[in-house]
Amino acid sequence: MFYKLSQTIGLKDVDKNCKVKNVAILEMLENAAGGHSDAVGYGMLDIDNTGITFVLLDWYVRVLDRPGYGEALTVSTWGRPEKRMMSLIRDYELRDSDDKLRVLATSRWVIIDINRHRITRVTPEVLEAFGAEEKQAFETDPMVKIDRPKAASEDTADTAPVEMGTSIVGRSALDLVGHVHNIKYIDMAEDMMPDDIWTQAPFDNFRIHYRKEITEGEKIRFNYSFVDNLKHEIRMENEDGELNAIVRMWNTPLT
Repeated sequence: MFYKLSQTIGLKDVDKNCKVKNVAILEMLENAAGGHSDAVGYGMLDIDNTGITFVLLDWYVRVLDRPGYGEALTVSTWGRPEKRMMSLIRDYELRDSDDKLRVLATSRWVIIDINRHRITRVTPEVLEAFGAEEKQAFETDPMVKIDRPKAASEDTADTAPVEMGTSIVGRSALDLVGHVHNIKYIDMAEDMMPDDIWTQAPFDNFRIHYRKEITEGEKIRFNYSFVDNLKHEIRMENEDGELNAIVRMWNTPLT
């Protein structure tokens, strides 16, 4: 099933150049994903009936032509299963009023059985509801090279990590289950990015890989490094040295 949602870029969504911020793009994509889930009976208000919820593992967003203030946009989203049926891939397109493609994105989700508190496979019922679409936002999966517990060989650090500081998480960053809201991670990373790197913003490609939830009051350490001769990476770790998330931003598109 393909789902569409109309959005308009407002004042809170733009930077000093009146261009949409990356966090605002994520918010539009998230709104479309939520609307899609609601429409097929797997939304937040359906959890008591379905017994499952979805947890986001990865984002990848590529901005082709950054929209500006006041533009009317349409977000399209659709689902497709990962090959091993252990996760659901959700793709996105963001088009303007002339049907010009402005943003492409993809994301990976796992299903949590709320009664057993464990990851469960994508069931035939979920596939039937969301639809196993064949269309892909990208020809090849750009999330396969994300830095996971066993890092891919391509993930080579060109600079040693530099600690940029720490931050204690406040309640304004939390979502309805008491964890830092997934779109807040891009704000947190941008706040800690070195000034000389931030002059290259806005970054038209960005990745977020979530490893461990962050809760209110946690002290998070931010480390910066330059990766793959291309990407600016911010790693977020808690006081025990556990990795919470990785955010990467860059301006040269993948080939």
